[in-house]
Amino acid sequence: MLYDLSHPYYKARFKKRANILFERGAKVDLTDKSKKSHSQNSYLHLLLHYYAVCMDVSPETVKRELYKRIINADIFVVESTVSWAKDDLKSITAISKEEMTLSISRFRNTVALPEFGGIDTPDAKDKQKLFWMEQEIERMAEFTRF
Repeated sequence: MLYDLSHPYYKARFKKRANILFERGAKVDLTDKSKKSHSQNSYLHLLLHYYAVCMDVSPETVKRELYKRIINADIFVVESTVSWAKDDLKSITAISKEEMTLSISRFRNTVALPEFGGIDTPDAKDKQKLFWMEQEIERMAEFTRF
């Protein structure tokens, strides 16, 4: 679970949870998750994972089928030279910064449509909402199939 220790509510919850784990003698991983900003890649994967959790679909399926094949086919789909083979997909690392910006914008606009779930996703600069999304992903993880 992520805790924003700048807020008294989360600070108290963190102390309580840490004390329980301390008393149990549990093995824990304590990592500072403070970030100056999300890179495009981190931001995209956060959006994809959040959408996947909301729709109860695997993040990989969301990325491959919805994000690449349906919404951004013109950027990612590479036609196969073999007639019987399925079209191939470019890696995210193979596209330009401008294409990445466009593809993220298209994804955000599409998933906001009712037929794609009507899911509102925050702008990359909205750190508070992005942090909330990370918390929601962790919270929902125990209820998802993936």
